[in-house]
Amino acid sequence: MLKIKWNLQMKILVGYLIVIIFLIASIGMIHYRISAMQAEIKMITQHDRDISDLTNKLEAHVINMETGQRGFVITGNNIYLEPYTQARLNWEDTYNLLLDEVADNPKQIQNLKSIHSHIAKWITTNGDPIIELKRANLEQLIAESFNENVGIKQIDNIRAQVGSFRDIENELSSARISAQNQNNKMLVTYLYVVGFLLIVLSLISAYVTSKTIVRAIKDIMTAIQEIAISGGGNSGRRIQIKTQDEIGELGKATNVLLEEHQQQSILLNQVGDMSTMYHEIKDSVELSERFLAKLSTIIEFQYGAIYIQSEQHNSCMYIKTASYAGETGSIGKNCFLLGEGLVGQSAKDKKIIELDTVPSDYVKIDSALGETSPHSIYIMPIVFQGITLAVLEIASLYKFTTKDKMILKEIAEPFGAVVQSVLSHMEIQKLFSESRHLNEELQVHAEELETQSEELRSVNNQLEEQNHYILMKSIEAENSRIEMEQYARQAKSNSNYKSQFLATMSHELRTPLNSMLLFSQFLEENNNGNLNEEELGYAKYIHSSGLDLLNLINDILDLSKVEAGMMNVVLEPVNITELPHIMNQHFASLAEKKQLEFNIIIEPDLPNLIVTDESRLQQILKNLISNAIKFTNKGSVEFRIQKSVNDKSVCKVDSNLPQETICFIVKDTGIGIAAAHLERIFEAFHQADGTIEREYGGTGLGLSISRQLVKLLGGAIYVDSKENEGSTFTVMLPINNSKLDLLTDVNLDMVAAAKEELTSEVEEETIQPLSYESEVYSPLFKGKRVLIVDDDERNLLALTPPLKSKGMDVITAHTGQQAIDLIHKQDFDIVLMDIMMPGMNGLDAIKIIRNVRTELPIISVTAKAMIQDRMESLEAGASDFISKPLNLEQLFTIMRVWLSKS
Repeated sequence: MLKIKWNLQMKILVGYLIVIIFLIASIGMIHYRISAMQAEIKMITQHDRDISDLTNKLEAHVINMETGQRGFVITGNNIYLEPYTQARLNWEDTYNLLLDEVADNPKQIQNLKSIHSHIAKWITTNGDPIIELKRANLEQLIAESFNENVGIKQIDNIRAQVGSFRDIENELSSARISAQNQNNKMLVTYLYVVGFLLIVLSLISAYVTSKTIVRAIKDIMTAIQEIAISGGGNSGRRIQIKTQDEIGELGKATNVLLEEHQQQSILLNQVGDMSTMYHEIKDSVELSERFLAKLSTIIEFQYGAIYIQSEQHNSCMYIKTASYAGETGSIGKNCFLLGEGLVGQSAKDKKIIELDTVPSDYVKIDSALGETSPHSIYIMPIVFQGITLAVLEIASLYKFTTKDKMILKEIAEPFGAVVQSVLSHMEIQKLFSESRHLNEELQVHAEELETQSEELRSVNNQLEEQNHYILMKSIEAENSRIEMEQYARQAKSNSNYKSQFLATMSHELRTPLNSMLLFSQFLEENNNGNLNEEELGYAKYIHSSGLDLLNLINDILDLSKVEAGMMNVVLEPVNITELPHIMNQHFASLAEKKQLEFNIIIEPDLPNLIVTDESRLQQILKNLISNAIKFTNKGSVEFRIQKSVNDKSVCKVDSNLPQETICFIVKDTGIGIAAAHLERIFEAFHQADGTIEREYGGTGLGLSISRQLVKLLGGAIYVDSKENEGSTFTVMLPINNSKLDLLTDVNLDMVAAAKEELTSEVEEETIQPLSYESEVYSPLFKGKRVLIVDDDERNLLALTPPLKSKGMDVITAHTGQQAIDLIHKQDFDIVLMDIMMPGMNGLDAIKIIRNVRTELPIISVTAKAMIQDRMESLEAGASDFISKPLNLEQLFTIMRVWLSKS
């Protein structure tokens, strides 16, 4: 037979099982009673509510039939019969439902049947007959029926029966509720009885179970108290086990705990001994050596090393400060970086690393008799306040036990605090030593400063006197500055007056000059052939003089731009191989007239392209060659191009310019320049011969403008001359100008300090005598209608013949308003519009014309030659712009472009 082991679990389980069985039985009985009560309550509430609702509904049907009948009788309107008809159809359904609800009460069935008979009787004897009488309009019979009050009595009787039926049902409901309350009281009494019995049974079960447990526990507690009184965990007494249940197991576990507590006490004593041995140590090396020596007496290991954090080494973070069973530097590495090797990784992760399988070529543990490899390696970081201060690595021939690992973990934290204390002490000592050294140096410096202080006081007195002197000078300088600002404002005002004067004079000079050049050119061409040679010569002289006057105007305007520092250059690649042909074409005939040799020499190894402004370069060279021919009566004029060289020639390398430079040399055998005038010939309006008896004409502007243009191009100009022997002008320009896209605005040497704002640069048009005869009756011009608008009759007369010679139909207008009126009435192919006119000016006229003729080409023709004038014209709506005096070929080119577009 199987023997049941009555252990502690079984004892407790049986006691609880008895209580649970009784509790389940009690809950079942209570559940049954509660379910019955819930069903009875549901029956009472639902049954009574249904009977009440159906009774009210039946009574409502009777009332609806009565009121519907009366309404129809009174009004004769069939709408009042709807309640009657609806109630007559539904009242028996309601009666049947109510009859089903009281089927268990014979008395109520009889009462309900009586109500049914009275309702049916009212309908058959009073309800329907009265309605039929109303429909037959038998008012007299209806009145007699109502006067007898038969129907009212029947209705009152029905209401009384319904009320009696409702009262009986209410009494029955009250009786059911009273019975239910009685049942509730019985259930409460039953619950009290069951609860009492359950408590009694639980107490009996608990008493029996605890009696078998508490006695054994008291024995164990008594034994533990005796062990504690006898000296804690160091007592050798253990608990005697008498039972085989969990109490016996508890006694065994308690004996094991006592054994571990005794071992822990021994461990704490050893850790305490290690903690007390460091108080007098102030050096990390000594600390490491004593720690390893003490640790070797507690844990069995054959090799060990300690690495302590160091901030003095740039290449290592942890330095080996001590080793066990080996010299400090003889075994293993002397230092580690954070994350380097197992030691560095342990320091980085702040985790212990254990190795139970060590390779044979790892560190050797040696003695006098031999050497062998360790079995286990244990690496432990020494962490204090989250910082790894040191790393301990030990090796053993045996596997480290759990006790060894516990000892190592216990000593890690206090040893970290000691390491921190020693490192802090060493740092303090170091700082103290440095501080003492600094104090000694400060003492020496203090003595030196005292001596310097005496000297400074003496110097300070001198500086105060100088400050007073400087203050007085500063006041004088401020007064001078205010005076200079007044002069600058006056100079700026004068400069503005000058710019305005130049613009006005440009317009006033160009307007008559335009007519003069056009007329002289027209006469010079002699298309009608009615001028003789002498008259043609006069026309040529007039045209030549006009061109000279135009060049003079352009030179004066160029000078104004130079003085304002607003001369613009556009740097781009220029083919210098074309320059000899251009210069020869321009000056060969002039030199031939003066019976001079004009030689052009191109040295070899020249680049084909240089970076500069081509138009400005040609302007400079034309000025120099023109002057050379003008001031040479016999001999020759030479134009040479060559690269700069490192010799004593006129084209030697200039240290102020780039190494790669090119020279343009103009040499003549003319009158030369006296040494006294060499420095002044580049000044504006200055000539070597400025007397009233001078032989050569000119304004003296050419060389001044040329020198400033050369500066703008990043070069230099030099002159070498002897009186009555000739002159040599050398222009040196860089071959590769790094500022290719620069529009240079340079403040020139001639610019006065006050000339900061001058009006924008003047746009000049070079007039050359070009014939328009080759374009006569061009198909593009022929038959086209052109409108010329100008208030100056001379300009109209000068422009009309050339345009008519092209086959164009020319119409003229003297004001802007006349032009607008003509455009409204007639069609034109192109308009030449003057700007400065009385009344409506050209700009306003262009704006109005653009509102009606957006595609009509309008060319602004004006003597105003400033860039802002061009911009104003284009913004007003002009298609293009040309300044006076007109170049007919240029005018025809512009007209050809716009006529071809239209």
